Amino acid sequence: MDIEHFMSAYKAAWEARDERAFAALFTADGEYQNTPFAVQRGHAQLAEYWQRVKLQDDIHLSYE
Repeated sequence: MDIEHFMSAYKAAWEARDERAFAALFTADGEYQNTPFAVQRGHAQLAEYWQRVKLQDDIHLSYE
């Protein structure tokens, strides 16, 4: 997957607040480091972390 496809899918997952779409961007043992001190590993932890996104409203993600 190239970076443009990843970022487009990441944007769609975030704006839709879709934890499954977010987790699907990673391999089964993939990691997401949201801070220097917290790392989520694997689809279950990624989806659990992403539940926080559901607390946000009016999400608009942009990137260059």
